[in-house]
Amino acid sequence: MGSVWVCCLSLVVLLTAQASGNDCTVEKHSDLVSKAKCPGFNVQLTLHTNPRQLEVTCSDKPDFQLLENLQNLPNLKFEELAYQNCPLPVGNQSLVELLSAFLDRTQLSSIRRLFFVDNAKLSDQVTLDPQLFADLPKLQVLSMKNSSRMPLDNPQLFKYLQSLTWIDLREGDGGSRNSKVLLHPLTQLTTLEL
Repeated sequence: MGSVWVCCLSLVVLLTAQASGNDCTVEKHSDLVSKAKCPGFNVQLTLHTNPRQLEVTCSDKPDFQLLENLQNLPNLKFEELAYQNCPLPVGNQSLVELLSAFLDRTQLSSIRRLFFVDNAKLSDQVTLDPQLFADLPKLQVLSMKNSSRMPLDNPQLFKYLQSLTWIDLREGDGGSRNSKVLLHPLTQLTTLEL
């Protein structure tokens, strides 16, 4: 009976270690490029220096929580964000909340330019929620070009983007399901690309 107990306890410890990201590793390719490798997915972080843009690129659908306590992830300084080939958060989760598992929340909340790139293939095909853009009060430029085939039929989708002046919805306009008042909350908007 004691050996069964030890075996079960060992299994619980092993599963906990796997769930906490201990199977994830970080490969540093250079001072500007790092890759977090986990079972089933990779997340590459690339820092471009002019402008200081962080590019987050996913392979497969990541579980960002596994990266939360991962050692050796670089502490990168960035002013804008390109979120590429990664699923868009849905429901009551913001992009800032999703990525703050492994990136600095203050820097994420301070970005002025956000580029979603080719996010449709790994994203759930559901209506995007305004919470996606919560915690981005300084955002001025948003590009959703070729990022989302998800419906943009929530009239309050952009309600948190009071400072937004430029938006690119080319190839990411939600198709035929979009709200006729989608852009109404964007009172500072000067440039719209469709």
